[in-house]
Amino acid sequence: MTSWWNSPDAVSLASSVARWAGAFIAIVILVLGHRLSTLQGLAKVEERKKTEAAIEDARLARKMAEPTTLKFESAVRNQEVAELCATAFFRASKNESLGRLEFTVTIVGESNATITKLWPSLKAGAFQTGEKSFQLAPDGKSATLMYVPMGVEIAGFDITLSAPAVVRVTGNRMPEPHQIRFE
Repeated sequence: MTSWWNSPDAVSLASSVARWAGAFIAIVILVLGHRLSTLQGLAKVEERKKTEAAIEDARLARKMAEPTTLKFESAVRNQEVAELCATAFFRASKNESLGRLEFTVTIVGESNATITKLWPSLKAGAFQTGEKSFQLAPDGKSATLMYVPMGVEIAGFDITLSAPAVVRVTGNRMPEPHQIRFE
């Protein structure tokens, strides 16, 4: 006597159930695998965003750690002085103390002009000078000015020449020299 479990119908049913169970398990594995891939992708996107934010923070920190620089802003003819005089203004890259500034002004090219005066301008704010703040070369073709501005946003000084010329200005806080034409 054969039992129902050993009958061909039972074996066929068990085989069908096993196939369906296998298919169901395969679908579950596919769905879970897809979900896992999606979650990993989201995790990578979040990680990328965190990395980009950290890089941007590092860039900002590096920029903040850079020393303050001065960029030439303008040169204005000084009408209050009878001689050929202009006030050169420089804008600070950051709103912080500029410390001791050192500028060198040199006459460019062949010219009979000489530098007669180089001094900080009150038009750029208060300043502190010392005994050797203005040092003129023996030939009068170049001069150095050292002073400490009390302000933090702008620096400025007066340049007085004996005749029209072009001067090159360099400074310890200037990333590049600048030329000014006196006419």
